[in-house]
Amino acid sequence: MKENQKGRLWVDWLAYGAFMVIILLAYTSASRFITLVNRGGMLTFFVFLILFFNHVDWIQGLKNREKDLIICLITGILVIINMFLSKAGPGVIFDIANLLLLLYLADRIELDETGVWIITASFFLIFLFWIKADGSSYNANTITIIVFESAIISALGGASILSKWKKEWIACIYLVVAMVTVTWPIAKKFWGRTTLVAILIMLMFLFLIPKVVWSFRKLYYCLIGGIAVASLVIPAIFTYIYWSCIKQEVGFPDKLRIFGGREPVWLQYFEAWLKEPWTGIGNDFLGKIPNLRYNSIHNGLFHILVVYGVLVFLFTVFFLGKKLLKIKTETMSITKKIGFSIIIAMMCMAAMESYIVTSFSNVVFFFVLLIIFKEDREADNTSQLL
Repeated sequence: MKENQKGRLWVDWLAYGAFMVIILLAYTSASRFITLVNRGGMLTFFVFLILFFNHVDWIQGLKNREKDLIICLITGILVIINMFLSKAGPGVIFDIANLLLLLYLADRIELDETGVWIITASFFLIFLFWIKADGSSYNANTITIIVFESAIISALGGASILSKWKKEWIACIYLVVAMVTVTWPIAKKFWGRTTLVAILIMLMFLFLIPKVVWSFRKLYYCLIGGIAVASLVIPAIFTYIYWSCIKQEVGFPDKLRIFGGREPVWLQYFEAWLKEPWTGIGNDFLGKIPNLRYNSIHNGLFHILVVYGVLVFLFTVFFLGKKLLKIKTETMSITKKIGFSIIIAMMCMAAMESYIVTSFSNVVFFFVLLIIFKEDREADNTSQLL
């Protein structure tokens, strides 16, 4: 039994290492980033598969009619059917498969201390690299998100490590210093508005919202549901106003230009999606939108809807919500509060970027969930001992 457990840990460590090698290479060179992000879905899919088979007896799970596994299976079948109907390439499978796999595995993998060290040390090295390096060769949004992610994951992982000695407060100080001295200045330099807003949201939830507030589960449900709805509805309203301006042949008001010109992009994808709402448009963006402005939809939930269609969207959003609502907010350690604040910030970022859904933000999202559920298990163990 112990040998099997040790073997499983080694596979986990190798998987975390593989994730981090890919991210280290992509997050420290713009040319490598372009090369790897184009293959990122496929590369990370194989690592997620390794973790899946290392932790899941899927045959027994199907025999037991395990609900989460069945949801993933049904959604996967729908994706494959839609792939043929929309004449998409096989690459369309990877992003949605990765999202489903990371959600399925997040509370099934027991992240150990070595795993936390692998993840934390790697992101800390990335953060140190960007203290002096020049990110101008990256897309402006990309470099600001990279620096933001390296700071938040190194802080979250650091808090998890320091919790052993009841010193998580050190990670809070590190996080604030990292944001003020490096992340915010870089985001401001490249005018990464998504990241600037995410920093403010994260720090607000971390320092201004008391722990006791989240013990009210209905409030937590409303927050998660509200962010999901707002991330679709608010951009939809602004896009409708933009469309109305075009029809009336008037200019789009400057005071409404808060989404950095994303309205015409969203309108293009929306009009393409209306032609095939059930199957989605697949991954041949240029084929479906010949005058395409950007090959990114710039909205995480909208990305799922447009690319994969209504049914896949509904199943995926349900599964995402189910997993997020599984987080226990009654007990909120400092580490968990950092992680929780990061989750809220990442969900808000998904309103302006294809975030959480695509590489490599999906892997970052996975690490945050792993650490949060690790805190849940440790809290349960402590309460059982008492």
